[in-house]
Formats: sequence, structure tokens, C-alpha cells
Amino acid sequence: MIYIALSILFLAIALMLIRIIRGKSALSKMVSVNCITSYIVAFVVLLTLINDDNKYFLDIAVVYSVLGFISSVAFLKYLIHRKQ
Repeated sequence: MIYIALSILFLAIALMLIRIIRGKSALSKMVSVNCITSYIVAFVVLLTLINDDNKYFLDIAVVYSVLGFISSVAFLKYLIHRKQ
């Protein structure tokens, strides 16, 4: 069951990469990057479920999600200042 979820997440990441390439606006591309960040966090959590020996993957997932949030805020601030 976990392997099916990993496959679906991999497909979703691939579709978001296509959306980044074909996206017209910077905001659309940023939303896609945020989705990929969320999918990668879910992917790492599922890998933690598969590999019970290494619980450090959860720490990596938390750090990655915080970095994704910080990069989103920084990019949106950049967009706001660019329009002014």
C-alpha cells in the first residue's frame, strides 16, 4: 500500500514539473514549487514508514517543509517589491 502511495506521489511531482515548465506567470510556477515541496515531504515521511531503523527522515521532512515556507515568503516579498 505504501508503494502505491509513493508511485502516486512520484507521478504528482512529475506533473508539477511539467506545470513549472509550461507555467506562464511567476506566481503559477511558485504554487507548483510549493506543491512539489509538500509532495517531497510526504514522500520522505512514507520512506520513514518503510525504513523503521532510521527516524532521522522525519527531522529532514520538517526542516525541508520549513525551508519551503521560508522560500515562499521570500519569493512573494520579492514579487511585491518588484511590482512597486
